[in-house]
Amino acid sequence: LPNYSKNFHIIENLSSDIKFLDNLIENGLKNLSVTGTCFEYGMREGKLSEDMKTHTINEYSKAKNSLRRHLENKCKMLKTKLIWLRPFYVYGIDLRKSSLITQLEKAVKLKKPEFNMTEGNQIRDFIDVLETAKLISKICLDDNSKGIYNVCSGNPISVFDFVKMYLKNNNYEIKL
Repeated sequence: LPNYSKNFHIIENLSSDIKFLDNLIENGLKNLSVTGTCFEYGMREGKLSEDMKTHTINEYSKAKNSLRRHLENKCKMLKTKLIWLRPFYVYGIDLRKSSLITQLEKAVKLKKPEFNMTEGNQIRDFIDVLETAKLISKICLDDNSKGIYNVCSGNPISVFDFVKMYLKNNNYEIKL
């Protein structure tokens, strides 16, 4: 999802999503789970809670937040249970070529002596894709679940520390 600032998220995706999901709800769907984004919070750092006010920063997050607000109203009107999932910084298999971990893996595989990156002071909550899938399944299969859920590790760390930890966990050696 490299095109966060492109307006197709609002012009095309939002209207298509609303049309599709409204049709499901209007035709009797009683439980709806939708994936939003941690970018609905903006670029805040540290621990973020589901009751925090959103602060959208790009077209992608604006579209997701608009969809959530629309669905909250629609689901309330038609008595449909809504689960809104906000995944954070997911890493693991099948990442896009420009992602941090993909680039790091490539550098290690090519036996490069060093990996160039920023200072990595940004605080992010990284979560493995398999753990993400487990949490989403657990939330969605729980009859008592409803509302907004942050899908994250709950342990925000600096990007630099995350990269160091990733290298250590995979027994990789490369200078940062």
